[in-house]
Amino acid sequence: ETALSPTLQGWGKHCMRPPQINFHSAVPLAGSTLQLDVFGYTEQEPAQVQRLESAQSQAKLLIGLDECFAVTPGARGQCSRVSAFLIGPTTAPTAVAYFAQQRCIEIGLPPEALSRLGLCSRELLNRVVTLDALWGAPARRWMEQLQEASTWAQRQQIAAEFLRQRLDRQALPVPSLSARACALLRLSHGQIKMARLAQTLGCSPRHLQSSFQNEIGLPPKALAGLLRYEFAAQALTRAPLRSLAEVAMDAGYSDQRHLTRAFKHYAG
Repeated sequence: ETALSPTLQGWGKHCMRPPQINFHSAVPLAGSTLQLDVFGYTEQEPAQVQRLESAQSQAKLLIGLDECFAVTPGARGQCSRVSAFLIGPTTAPTAVAYFAQQRCIEIGLPPEALSRLGLCSRELLNRVVTLDALWGAPARRWMEQLQEASTWAQRQQIAAEFLRQRLDRQALPVPSLSARACALLRLSHGQIKMARLAQTLGCSPRHLQSSFQNEIGLPPKALAGLLRYEFAAQALTRAPLRSLAEVAMDAGYSDQRHLTRAFKHYAG
């Protein structure tokens, strides 16, 4: 079953029709159990689109093959006009505007993948960086190849090959305390208690808090809340007729009211 990214979960609220998913593949990280989700999709709307995208627990690369996007992390930060960019983890909805038709490739980048790319979650939190600023000429050649490809199958292969080259050229880092904490938080969908998390990692809660804040840019409890929201959003996307009370319980919320409050905070 395809797990939609935060970008692709909430289309019904902000757009007239859902995107057409052209492909979804998983690119494995060498020496790791992680896989990167790579989506290719097409959006078609009758007019210019302005919408809010949900907050997201991990960074992502997004390549638009048509017009530029106007992207404002946090919905109130600095607006960037970009066509190929990396957006870091976000703690509030992101405002996005684009023209009526857009072909896109989206790649999720968890903290371990960012480390392999020489990037830091803390420095990317609520920020947009162009691919040209990140990788220069190689990124521009990649963009040209994706735009010149005539089929989605070709774009899927080009995207996967570029990722493997960028990721495999870096030495495999020893997982930091924060990276191991992130992995456990994701595995539990944010439902592991902070005291239990610190105990599992063999450190004090205070040391975990400090290390996590310095590397990831937000406290572990804040990431846990975002992961619980994403779990609930995916559950409702897959089964929209489920009761909110049932979803709230499965996602670790004390009641439906707390789930509704989380959706207002993270999705706008």
